[in-house]
Amino acid sequence: MAAAKAQAVPQPPGHPGGGGHQGRGEGELEDEGEHGARNRHRPVTLVTLPCAVAGHDRGVSSETCRIGTEVMTLGRELLRFGPDVPLDARIAAVAEAQHGPIAATQICACGLGDSGIRRRERRGKLHRLHRGVYLPGHRSLAPRGRVAAGVLACGPNACASHTTGAWLRELRLGAGTLVHVSVIGVSGRRHGTVIAHSSRRFRPVDVDVVDGIPTTSVARTLLDCAPLLGRRGTEKLVIEAELVGAFDLAAVRDLLADVPGHRGAAILRAAIGDAAAARGQPASNVEDALLAAFRITAGLSEPECNAAIQLDDGRFVYPDFLWRDARLIVEADPRGTHDRTANYRSDRTRDRALDRMGYETMRFNDLELRDPVACAAEVAVRHEFRAHTARNS
Repeated sequence: MAAAKAQAVPQPPGHPGGGGHQGRGEGELEDEGEHGARNRHRPVTLVTLPCAVAGHDRGVSSETCRIGTEVMTLGRELLRFGPDVPLDARIAAVAEAQHGPIAATQICACGLGDSGIRRRERRGKLHRLHRGVYLPGHRSLAPRGRVAAGVLACGPNACASHTTGAWLRELRLGAGTLVHVSVIGVSGRRHGTVIAHSSRRFRPVDVDVVDGIPTTSVARTLLDCAPLLGRRGTEKLVIEAELVGAFDLAAVRDLLADVPGHRGAAILRAAIGDAAAARGQPASNVEDALLAAFRITAGLSEPECNAAIQLDDGRFVYPDFLWRDARLIVEADPRGTHDRTANYRSDRTRDRALDRMGYETMRFNDLELRDPVACAAEVAVRHEFRAHTARNS
């Protein structure tokens, strides 16, 4: 495919690239553009990039560009196209890197001018999603594509945030119908399904790239979600971040010290305290039922609930139930909490780390948990075996 001829070159933070965006200014919400973000593992600085297509500007009107071209994607990946790559293949490659949508300035960078964009829109080859943001061809737009389109529509200083950022980081189920975007220096306003939240500034550590989309950090996402979700909802978000190994208390404290007047600060502080207190008791109705079954099962002592265990690398984990005498752990895995890919991988990585420390982990799925008494009986047999082995070792 022609798209395969594009050479992807990840750019360091602040690098201007070669096929960027000249915005209308920070004060306009619907400005089309690209984003100076980072690759997946480095902090970002959101910058405005100059629009340059091998010497042409937005006035370029030819349907093809006969010289090499560079285009910066939303996730700050520099795509380099040789002169033999057709225009349509260039547009498709950029759109594919952004989950489907493409900004008008990126189309310009591929070699198609404003008049060409209008002509293709009339012919149905480009479908307008937002002002200055298009969907090429007749492809359908997946949830991540809707988010990418919303971020592109809000200009070069925008990133996914709030509950949208939480969904991208797999801290919440369901993308929702609204796309929340934070924009530096823009008064908060709603444009269709995109809600732009004003932010005075972002520190470099407050934004990085998730699946090719500039997104607020976990700490910043928790803070921004707090006013929307309230204390209980934010507590659940903190616990979910802990479950997937994404919660960093030091990072949250640094952020709160930097923005003490944020309206979510007090809620987030309280939610963190609630989450810490919840570790000493069952965290769900399923776990309540399982604990009740443990208590009526002969030969099975009272377990610790959500107790802390420090792994060899210094991280702490909080299993649902723990019997320290037998070094036995039980986890309740109902669907919705542990069925996402990131959670599944995190759980298995944690199980292996605990196994190396001498702990055995028993997991019960949603079907097994329908009969908590049977689960408890199985745990009792395993507990007796491990406790007997420990006593005689």
